[in-house]
Amino acid sequence: MLIKHSILYFIARLLPAMVTLMALSVYTRMLSPAEYGRYSLTVVVAMGINAIVFQWINLALGRFLPECESSDLKQRWISTAVFSWLGLSGVMLTAVWLLPLHDWLPQFAIVFSMLGIVAVAQAWFELALRFDNIALRPMRYGMSSLIKSVIALGLGYVALISGQGVKGVLLALALALVISSVLQKEYWSAAKLTHYDPVLLRKMSAYGLPLTLTFLMTFVIDVCGRLFLSSYHGPDAVGVFSVAYEFVQYIVGTLLAVVHLAAFPLVLRLLNSTAEQQLQRQLRYNFELVLAVSAAVCAGLVLCSTEIVTLLLGAEYREGAIAIMPWVALALFLSVLKSFYFDYAFQLGKNTMLQLLTVIVGAGVTLIACFVLVPGLGIKGAALASVAGFGCALLASMYLGPKVFSMPSLGSGSMLKVAVAVIGMLITVSVVPDFPALAALTIKVLLGGLVFSGMLLLTNYMGVRQRLKERYFV
Repeated sequence: MLIKHSILYFIARLLPAMVTLMALSVYTRMLSPAEYGRYSLTVVVAMGINAIVFQWINLALGRFLPECESSDLKQRWISTAVFSWLGLSGVMLTAVWLLPLHDWLPQFAIVFSMLGIVAVAQAWFELALRFDNIALRPMRYGMSSLIKSVIALGLGYVALISGQGVKGVLLALALALVISSVLQKEYWSAAKLTHYDPVLLRKMSAYGLPLTLTFLMTFVIDVCGRLFLSSYHGPDAVGVFSVAYEFVQYIVGTLLAVVHLAAFPLVLRLLNSTAEQQLQRQLRYNFELVLAVSAAVCAGLVLCSTEIVTLLLGAEYREGAIAIMPWVALALFLSVLKSFYFDYAFQLGKNTMLQLLTVIVGAGVTLIACFVLVPGLGIKGAALASVAGFGCALLASMYLGPKVFSMPSLGSGSMLKVAVAVIGMLITVSVVPDFPALAALTIKVLLGGLVFSGMLLLTNYMGVRQRLKERYFV
């Protein structure tokens, strides 16, 4: 079931991912590093605002809506979520427009006039996707993502060639986010003010609001390096760092989100059915899949960084991006292990306050590391600070999670098998001779993927030999 849902979500997100990478390639050729720095910093701060202000609604829906057995209760949950979003949007937009943020924070390369608009649009889009995820509709989930990516790229390109600059690209993104949510119209039409339920709102708040501080600390980890770079080295450094970080984050995050979107609803269903042994087996299976996919993707990005950067990014970005991609890949490897496995304990145990401690640790370490490293090392210092922050947050999650919910014993066997597969891929790919970038990338991806998969098959990772035998030879 997990593999089936993962494949469906992978198909659903493949085309949007390709369009997004195309947009990255276009923008790095049409925007200078300073302009891309302003665009990127505005988007990441808007995403942070969205996470802090709105994400608790999505998480509470994901936790409680699958338990609803009656259509009336489902409608009350949907109505409460939608009208809570509307109220928060009004308050947040008013605050962003009225506060003189540009006067208070002139050292940061942010387009403040677009900040609230992008944040609200992103929150609306993510609420729409959450409904599809809960309903196990991966193909419509992917269609919404594809529509968003295509519209954002098309309108963004028109904005650039017509001289609208960074503000035009940001407006294109906001419009794309709103338009692509039309596929979920049955949820919007189901939302009635008369079904708004304060009791459900309190339940949502009790579960989700403690995560607001968690999102705030996660936002600090994610944006801290860029803010320090903006202050010490200017928007050009932010642009180069952001391109490398966002590229790796998008590749790793997209693929691991596929596993998470397929896996977590299955875990919740087993939790609600009180099937303890099946739940523990599913959790162990999830970890092994997350570990293998994240290790393969991150190692592959490091091994192919020169070819990828040469093909996708504008000339002004290449040298800096190649220099920091290995560190960014390591940081995001640590991040996805925490987010897509070890943090499950806090959500399954309904104790999100302890989860907050893990990100407080990560945020504190990141702040200190940025303060020490960024002034002297620039973009490399920001990348190293991310490694330190995500690494410490992961260790904290591994220590505190089992105190909340009993997670399966993992042992070292799975990690050793994956390590052997990564080493085999590294040795094989390192002997590929110099070819033109596209040919070299194709050979490295095919050869590296074949070796990595072969090593997992050889070591019988996740019992893959038995699964293949049962499926094709019995």
